[in-house]
Formats: sequence, structure tokens, C-alpha cells
Amino acid sequence: MVGSTAKPDMYQIFETQTSKGISEAFGDQQICYSYFDGSTRSVIKAVDVLADYLRDSGPFDAVMGFSLGAALAATLLVRDARQVSRLRVGCAIFLCGTLPCDWQELDQGSLQLLQAKDVGNNVIQIATVHAWSPNDVDYPGQSIQLFQMCEATMRVEILHCGGHIVPSQDVEFLALAEAIQRTLSSLER
Repeated sequence: MVGSTAKPDMYQIFETQTSKGISEAFGDQQICYSYFDGSTRSVIKAVDVLADYLRDSGPFDAVMGFSLGAALAATLLVRDARQVSRLRVGCAIFLCGTLPCDWQELDQGSLQLLQAKDVGNNVIQIATVHAWSPNDVDYPGQSIQLFQMCEATMRVEILHCGGHIVPSQDVEFLALAEAIQRTLSSLER
């Protein structure tokens, strides 16, 4: 957490495998890290640390996450849906977002993902920007489900052709930048 006032003992960072997109862009010799190790305990801790950081250091215009980072932010937004104003974040930007964890299952010690059909639309009640690809073979169908979980009148969708990566073609990248800019401009200040 760049610029974080959180004490280092408040969170843990775990070494993790290099993901396909990272290895394709930078090679297999990269050391990658994660805020959770796959255990329910570490997921709960990561969500709590993110919530504390947003509340203590905000307000923030946006929280942005790619892939599992988007899932972390979405898990927090779903968990705190009724108290989202306390998080002090204006919108969320999900890049190839994967599904959030089911908080009730986490509390029971089980790591299960929420499905759009189980929670319905409008669970996430802040403005959202979603950039995802129908060609995502790493997490097929997850980004569209995350999109469906967000308030329909406050979500923007940018499709790209790159798979499970941040859009990099000029037209797609510019569309994403414009969608983010419009969403940020629409926030009440």
C-alpha cells in the first residue's frame, strides 16, 4: 500500500505464483505478491485492512483493482453494501474483475465465490467501470457476473479483445480512459 499509514504488522504479504499475463509480459522470473494466501483467514484480513485503509485515509475518488484485486474490492463493497458511505470511496474500477467472495461462507470457514444469479443485480451501489474481455479464458464469465452485480444505472462496460489483461489497443485503452474520466467527473464532491 503506497503511502499507507497502516502499521506493517496489520497485514501480511504472501509470495505467489506468477500469473499468465505477468509472465507473458515480463517473463517467468518475476516475484509476485498477494495480500491473501487462499485461506479464509487471510481473505478476511485483506478485506478488513482495505476497509480500514479506505475509512482512515479517505475520501478516495475510486478504488481500482485488476483480477483478484477487483475481487478484493468487490468483496468489501458487497460486504459493506448497506454502509458503503462509511468506506469513503466514490466509485470502483474493475479491470478483468473476478467474482467476490461470499462473506457469510468466509465467516463459516469456507471460501466460496458469489454468483450473480444468487445475489441479483444492484448489490454494489456505487458507480462502477468494468473493462473485461469475452476472450478471457483464465476466469471465463466472471467479469460479466461482477458487472451484473452492480447498480445498472451507475455502471459502465468497456469490452476489449485481449483476454485477461488490461486493454492495450489504442481504441480500447482510450475508451477505458474516457469511461473512467466520465465516471470520476460525475461524482458528487
